Amino acid sequence: MKLFMDGTVESGTGFIEPLYPDGHQGIPNWDEEELTDITRKANAKGITMHVHVMGEKDGRTDGRGENTG
Repeated sequence: MKLFMDGTVESGTGFIEPLYPDGHQGIPNWDEEELTDITRKANAKGITMHVHVMGEKDGRTDGRGENTG
């Protein structure tokens, strides 16, 4: 299963840090709790998860959800 965590940088929907030049920031499609729930359900059914991340802010965690960036 592949999930798209956010949009794209080119369209201005990627979850990035720092903000886009006009001051906005894209948003993730799921919060940590939702993504954890989806992943646990997939794992319970033997489904491999792939999470596609465009904006670098989505990928900055230490594995426990703590932002490292």
